[in-house]
Amino acid sequence: NLSQFVQYYLTVNTSSYMPVNQTVILNSKFQSTYVYMQQIQSKKIIFSINQSPCKNTSIILVDQNNMTVFSGYTKNCSIEYTGYLTQNFTYSYIASQPGMVANSTFVYYGGVQQVLIILVPVQNITYTIFLKDTNGFVPYTPVFIVTKYFEKAEYSDANGKIVLSTQMGFHIGDNISLQIRNSTVYEDYVTNISFPSNSSSINMSLTMKQNNMLSVTFNVITKNCTEATVYLNTYNSEVNGSTQNCTIKFSANTSQHILFIDGYYHYQIAAVGYEVSMGFVRQNQSHVIVNVQMIPWNTYNILNITIINEDTAAHLVNKSVQVFVQGKLIATRYTDDNGQAYITNQSKLAIGSTVQIDIAEDDQIVAKQIKFVLDKQVVNKIITVTPK
Repeated sequence: NLSQFVQYYLTVNTSSYMPVNQTVILNSKFQSTYVYMQQIQSKKIIFSINQSPCKNTSIILVDQNNMTVFSGYTKNCSIEYTGYLTQNFTYSYIASQPGMVANSTFVYYGGVQQVLIILVPVQNITYTIFLKDTNGFVPYTPVFIVTKYFEKAEYSDANGKIVLSTQMGFHIGDNISLQIRNSTVYEDYVTNISFPSNSSSINMSLTMKQNNMLSVTFNVITKNCTEATVYLNTYNSEVNGSTQNCTIKFSANTSQHILFIDGYYHYQIAAVGYEVSMGFVRQNQSHVIVNVQMIPWNTYNILNITIINEDTAAHLVNKSVQVFVQGKLIATRYTDDNGQAYITNQSKLAIGSTVQIDIAEDDQIVAKQIKFVLDKQVVNKIITVTPK
């Protein structure tokens, strides 16, 4: 449908080239024309790392007005930035990974430019968060750590302290939001920080909500409601008392720092004629009820385990003991003040059964495991463990 001696308008668009608009006059039936394309000069910076490890290195690009132009993490030891760049401007960057850092400047001359990053060891940088309310430091309380790439909860220790560090994977310049939210104890709290280049700290002053009574109730089932003594260790203090009509209730205001929302407690219950019962309870709501069925003491098929330090022969207290029979877990106990744990179970501790005892590793001892065949009704096992 083309006509001779008619002027036509030609438009050409293609990636990486300037668009072209030109006219063409058709002078013959068969005619060709040339279109001259001008290539767009790409503006790109390629950050490269020629050392190991190099993946997941944080890169922050800053212009000469100290404004962040770009931030990201390397993949396959490099990362590219294609965006607004000003020729002959001086830019600076911060690159960091756990234990390593680089901080330098360069002039962007235009086009595609490569920047080689050399990371050097750096002392571990820490950022310490102190949680406080009107009563002092706030222990065992979760703070949500929110970054562009992940979110996790960190719990304050017994002194109300949380420590973030470059060794934990945080990078210099990371934008971090510290949040208390959906707490039944404290009002929501948000503060935003940039992970520092030098160790520093922050105080988070929390405001308590009203009517903050918490409680843990134990229903201890024994024959004729035999009196039982209940010990509750909240890791900040220990409370105890005796049941009345098979029940005991521990109550405290959150300001007393005895019970905590999301607190994780250890309990131990003793009653004459019954095995000692131990376990854990989480304060996942304001008022928690724990039902414990006590097991009558049985003089048959008793496994008595004693844990001692192989260097000092000292009996070790509060060590976790797991007992397996024929490969199945039948009991978890903690050693008492004499370094002993008792397991009585006539139906499962059958003579001839293969018994496995696992001693859990903790900050004082190395884990240990032993196996043996139960050959009599009363077995005393003394297990020596290696101290750290």
